[in-house]
Amino acid sequence: MNIIFIGSGNVATQLALALTAAGHSATHVWSRQLAHAQRLAANVGAMATDKLEALPRNADLYIIAVCDDAIETIAHQLGNIQGVVAHTSGSVAMDVLPQPHRGVLWAPQTFQREASMNLSDIPFCYEAGDDISATTLKTAAQSITAKVFLLDSRQRCFAHLASVMANNFGNALNALSQEMMAQHQIPFELLFPIIETTAQNAQSGELLWNLQTGPATRNDEATMQHQLQLLQGQPELQLLYRTLSEIIKKHTHGTD
Repeated sequence: MNIIFIGSGNVATQLALALTAAGHSATHVWSRQLAHAQRLAANVGAMATDKLEALPRNADLYIIAVCDDAIETIAHQLGNIQGVVAHTSGSVAMDVLPQPHRGVLWAPQTFQREASMNLSDIPFCYEAGDDISATTLKTAAQSITAKVFLLDSRQRCFAHLASVMANNFGNALNALSQEMMAQHQIPFELLFPIIETTAQNAQSGELLWNLQTGPATRNDEATMQHQLQLLQGQPELQLLYRTLSEIIKKHTHGTD
């Protein structure tokens, strides 16, 4: 199918590379900055433009891969389109798109423009406003991965929230641990095996609360009080420690 990419950042770049590798044709790339559009267009054999009105009206699929705040404005500026218009946000409703054939193509994944990514290992979720959109988006997704899921807007918002908790919050906790180790001249690599085990457990299919360990799970108040003392002078980290410990105790009933 003929695809137009509106945006030239991380998501647009990886999708354009994957979809063209799968045999689709990227005809145009739009970006507010022409140089950015030209950079991606050169990699996928497309034409570059910084003018929305210059885009053809009859492509099969228009993928809006821009920041969330700009999606609705750009979609309205895009106007009447014959093909399917889809955005790539995890948290923006499909209904912000005014076009009759509309949808969402979103993956719970962090994309990096310069990275070499194999999207065949990544699940994609789609939502569609009609049968034409559903067929187009499902076909596009299935051409790059076998892991394709149909989610409505509410489901996608919760999937995005869960992704933020698992990825962004999880990485933030690892970053705090990394800082703590550095402050006390301890190699961070000491934690690599336990971080890897945690990631493997997440993919085990088990109820993860059943795999929870640590002092909060054992209701080990002496250890928790000692560790809170180690965080003396860092009230934000003490609050984080207390909050997460209480959540763990609630879900594991204080048994290890």
